[in-house]
Amino acid sequence: MGSDWRFGELMTEWAEEDLWHWQHVISEQEWDGFWSDWGSWVDVNPDISWRGQDRRDDIQAYCWTQIDLEHSAQTQIVNEMMGYWEADEPPSGGQQNRHDDVYLKESAESGQWGGYRR
Repeated sequence: MGSDWRFGELMTEWAEEDLWHWQHVISEQEWDGFWSDWGSWVDVNPDISWRGQDRRDDIQAYCWTQIDLEHSAQTQIVNEMMGYWEADEPPSGGQQNRHDDVYLKESAESGQWGGYRR
């Protein structure tokens, strides 16, 4: 009855910003489109199986673990948005001061987000 999707996990640790970006790019509307095409299978159909929504949630969560964040082009986008880049690597687009917001820089360096400081 329960799910154990811990096999073959590629990614087990991530920054919260990466998950937020994933949820922005692969939104509920994207998943709705996927499930409208593939959701008629009995075990993932909430209209037929009482665990159908649970299985959909399991599949969506498992897909997240299969992303290679370290080599993902989307990770580079998040890193640039958040101001995470190597000191000797300029941001893309040649705009050196595009991410020079002091708050964002301090937050990136401290690892603190959401206005909370330790």
